[in-house]
Formats: sequence, structure tokens, C-alpha cells
Amino acid sequence: MRVWKERFELLDSTIAPTQTPIDLVDQYHDTPRLRESRSFDADEQYWYISFDVVISVLVCCAALLIFYGLYVYTRKHCWRCQRAVEGSEQRQCCHTGRDASRAQRVGLVVWLVIAVVVFAVLTVMTQQKLDNTLHNLHEGVNDLGDAFDAIDAQTASLDEIGVETLATAQEIFCVDDSFEKLIMDASEDFAAAAADAADIAADAATDANKLGSRIKGKGSYLDIALLVLLAFVVLILPCASYGALTKSPRLLEHWAARWACFVVACLAVLLAFEFGVLVKVSDFCAAPDSNFRDLVDRRIAISSADAELVDYYVSCGGANPLLAPLNNSLAEITFLDDAAALALATGACAPAQSLEELRVLMAAADAQLDAVQTAAACDAVTPIYQDLVHDTLCRKFVRSLNAMGVSHAVVGVALYVFLYAANYVSETILLEAERRDMKAQVGGRRNLEDDFRASRDVVRSLTVEALERGTPAGTCLNVNIPKLAPEDIQGMRICRQAAGHWADAFEEREAPGGRTYYWMTGSFTDIDKGQDTDEWALRNGFVSIVPVQFDLTAHHAMAELNQWNLDWD
Repeated sequence: MRVWKERFELLDSTIAPTQTPIDLVDQYHDTPRLRESRSFDADEQYWYISFDVVISVLVCCAALLIFYGLYVYTRKHCWRCQRAVEGSEQRQCCHTGRDASRAQRVGLVVWLVIAVVVFAVLTVMTQQKLDNTLHNLHEGVNDLGDAFDAIDAQTASLDEIGVETLATAQEIFCVDDSFEKLIMDASEDFAAAAADAADIAADAATDANKLGSRIKGKGSYLDIALLVLLAFVVLILPCASYGALTKSPRLLEHWAARWACFVVACLAVLLAFEFGVLVKVSDFCAAPDSNFRDLVDRRIAISSADAELVDYYVSCGGANPLLAPLNNSLAEITFLDDAAALALATGACAPAQSLEELRVLMAAADAQLDAVQTAAACDAVTPIYQDLVHDTLCRKFVRSLNAMGVSHAVVGVALYVFLYAANYVSETILLEAERRDMKAQVGGRRNLEDDFRASRDVVRSLTVEALERGTPAGTCLNVNIPKLAPEDIQGMRICRQAAGHWADAFEEREAPGGRTYYWMTGSFTDIDKGQDTDEWALRNGFVSIVPVQFDLTAHHAMAELNQWNLDWD
């Protein structure tokens, strides 16, 4: 009689190599938590997401967005205060107004283009890498299911041989009733052992296929989310670029910045769940073998025999649960083959055709055991498991999802900086618009007021003459220059003060502090018709020079006034 261990020594002789978690797994596994334990718990409803990490990331991102909102509110409030106090130094508290708008706008667009391009490239690369990993993960689960399906198919064939053996044994009758009973009992035991092995393999195949159905299609939702987010990011570019090129603060601040703020919020949500998954998967991968046993046991609700089978193929240690029924099958096959051969040789049993058929069935059963041995060997299943869990899940998946999370964090920071830059550039554009408006309010006169070439020439000429010739004692020169270009001035004239009067008018106004004051306005009325006055000179394009004395005494009137009777009694 052949020994089972010689036939099935591969079932429990190979020990799976020990796998060490990668550094990323250790780092994410050590991530601080608020309430959650670092130990993996298969009983959790969402065992693959750390909601503590999700909430923490969302809170941090929300705080940054709230800070930006306060920044915008503060700038706007300060801006309104500046506008209320024109010319005040307070005007410089929010924006210096010294920056070049063109350089800022170009820099803003370049920064945004780089951010969008980087996001697009990283999204495509990391998404493809993650998709490949998820595909490999799904294929690994399918391979694991196929391995158990192969075991199931081989044990099912052995079970069919057992059923045929039982039917054939029922056709055999012997002279010795005890010998006939031995053949019948051995056939029943063989059929039962084959059925037990088939049941164990069938349950294991069913559970493996359940695991595959849970993973299938998990990456499609992420693909859709990433494509939508990429479209959102790309839409920021034309809006911001057009706003920068057309100097439109409304497009920059109200549309591009607000849309970018929405995209940053979406990135924050996606980033939170990415790192939440990374942390929880790392908790699983810190001790993947034991955690896999717990996960399969509690999530799929496998039987005790299947649990033993999982334990065996995870580490290749201990005894294969299929070992006992298959050993029993081998023992009964050997006995039935020897019994049929003896009955044919001695004529103790009949019919001979049934005995020959029984020997054929035992030979088929012996060959089928060889097929079961190949399919159920540890080397046929455990490498698939290790590639699925240790390599694909705990290495490739963690690395690809980490790369995607880091890329989203980088782009999120770039867009967050863009929010502040867009606000600042819009303020620069507004300052430029204010300067243009101030010049436009005075029309063409503004250019003349800013043209001091004529004043320079007049002052230089008069200063030279005064230094060379000197001025009369007690006399000053009141010089008035017309608002004309140097080439339009007709010359300089010594004039007298025109006779006229100022028609006063008063305008009630309110000071910035809320106090009421009165601003004197009005117009000058010239009643002097002479052509030697300062008013006439200015009207006709001449520089007027009026000598003015400090002594306001009317000396020509003193002789007449001395004729008055001024005696004091």
C-alpha cells in the first residue's frame, strides 16, 4: 500500500518567506489619531478609511480657506478706508502701489499655467499608475479565485469518481458476505471522503470569488472624480488669463479666484480621503497576514474548515484541511484496487465486468489524486496570495496612492498661493485705474499742470537778472506764469495789479472726522480795462511780473491828510 505523505509531501513542506513592510507603511501607520487605534479592526464598517485622518485634514484645509476669507475681507475693508482718506499715509497700509501691473499679471498667468500643467501631468501619471495597481489587484484576486476553482474542479472530479465507485460496488456480490461488506464499506468511505474534500474546496472557491466581487470596479469612481477635478482646474486658466490680459479685477478676483477657491476645497476633500485610505491600509499592512485572516473571516463569514485553509495558504504552515479526506480517499482506493484484483483471481465475487470497472475507477481516482496534489499544493496558491497582498496592495497600491496624494497637495498649495496673488494683482490694477481716472478728470489741463518747462525757464531767467542787477529795496516780484507750453508763451511783462474784486461764496462740507466746515469759493471780477495789468498779460499768454513793496503806506496821500483838522481838545 502506497503512503499518502509520499504522494502529497508538497502540501505542507514549503514555508512562505517573511515580508517586511515598506517605509511608507510604517510612516502612515505611525500617524497620530484622535480616537482611533493603530491596530487594524476588521469589524469596522469602513475598515479601509481612517475617518480621524479625514476629519483632521479637512479641518486644517478649512482653517486655511477661512484664513484666506478673513484676508480678503480685511483687504477690502482697508481698501474702503483708503478711499475715504485720499492723500493720507493710511493709503499705503494695504497696497504700496509701486509694483508694475504688467509684471504681476504676467507672473500670475505663468504661475497658473505651470500649476495647471503640473496638475495635468501628475494626474495622468499617478492615475495611470493607480489604475494599473487596482487592475493588478483585481487580477490577483481573480487569480486567487481561479486557483481555488482549480482545486474545486479537481476535487469535484474525484467526487464524481466516488459516486460511480459506489454505484459499481452495489452491483458486486460475493460468496463470502463479509468480503462483500468490506468492499461496500470501502466504497462508501471513499465516496464520503471525496465528497468532504469537494465540499471544502467548493466553499473556498465560493469565498474567493466573493472577495473578487468586492474589489471589482472600485477604481472607476476615482477616475471620474479625477477627470472632473482636472476639468475644473483647467477652467481656471482661461478666466484668469483673460482677466489679466484685459486688466479686469472682476474676472481675476470674482471669477478666477472664487473658482480656484472651490477647486482647492475639492482638492482638500479628495486629499483627506486619500490620506485616510493610506493610513488605514497601512494599519492593515503593518501585519498583513493576520489581518487578512481576520478580514476574510469577519467580512465573508467563512466556515471553520475554510478558515483553516486560509491559515494554511497564508503561511504554508500547519496541515492542509484537505489532507485528512484525501488521505482517507487514498487508503480506500488502494484497498478497493487490491480487493477487486483478489476477487478476480479467486472468483470470490461476481460479475467480473463490475470488478474490472471498479479497478478502472480506482486507477482514475489514483490519477485524479495526482491532479489534486498539483492544484492544492502550497506553491500553487501561496505565491498568488503574497503577490496580491504583500506586493500589489501593501507596496504598489500604497506607493501609487501616496504619489497621487502628494501631487494633489502640491497643486493645492500652488492654487492657494494663486488666491492671494490674484487678490493682490487685482488691487494693483485698481490703483492704476485710479491714477488714470484722476488724470482724466482734469482733461488736457492735467498735462499742462504737469509741464514745468516754462516755469523752469522763467525762474532761471529772473533769478539771473535779480542776482546781476539786484532788486529795489523793500520790493518783491509777484510772478505769474500762464498754463501754456514754453513755445506758446508770448514773453514777459512788467505789470501793475489789476483793479478788481473777488465775489465770495461759501460751500458747506464735512471733514473725515464728521465735523462741518465751510470752503470759500467764488470768482474774480476784473473791472480794469487797461492792458498793463497782470490779468491782461496772463489772458494774452504773457508772464506777468508785478513789483510789490512791503510798505503799504500811501505816501502820496499824506500831504492831503495833513490838511485835515486833527487838533485834540
